[in-house]
Amino acid sequence: MINNILFKDTSRFKLPENILAQKPLISILIPARNEEENIKRCIISLLKQDYENIEILVLDDNSTDYTARIVLELSQKYPRVKLYSGGPLKKGWLGKSYACHQLSKYAKGDYLIFTDADTLHFPNSISSSVACLHRYRIDALSVFSKQITVTLHERMIVPFGKYMVLSFLPLYLIRKSRSVLFCTAIGQFMLFKREVYKKIGGHKSIKSEVIE
Repeated sequence: MINNILFKDTSRFKLPENILAQKPLISILIPARNEEENIKRCIISLLKQDYENIEILVLDDNSTDYTARIVLELSQKYPRVKLYSGGPLKKGWLGKSYACHQLSKYAKGDYLIFTDADTLHFPNSISSSVACLHRYRIDALSVFSKQITVTLHERMIVPFGKYMVLSFLPLYLIRKSRSVLFCTAIGQFMLFKREVYKKIGGHKSIKSEVIE
């Protein structure tokens, strides 16, 4: 209950004037493997953001469907979209972490946002998240997304994941404490200041762990 009371709705935050004036580049990084059903909708929703100085980088992680072709067609129409081909998985790495690591090497932005190919974004999702970062003077931010569940299995499992986090992790202490015991993030949306992402070792620091 306390978590729900203290929970912050990032959608209400507005970018401060100094950030709007500087117009820092924000890199949106999407690892994608066999996402032909989702990738176009995801990218289009990002292209409709109310903050325009963004680059959308998609890494095709050895897809066997039309993911790469769809992204390539979008990149030819929208210059902010760029397609990269994932390299062979290196020893000691797990797939998604390695894909995110590769994307971070291509990114040019002052802020890095890792998001999944099967997500859709409201027009202010990027600007309000960066605004929240500045409002609370923090270096990284993750958000809970609204989940669309279709199958019975999804309706049983997906809400349980959020319930576990909200029930047992004191969200207030994530910002107040320096202990890693109170750190967590949602892989569907993770925002970092670029220099902080590099300082903590990026995805390389968790390359063999089943987390993001």
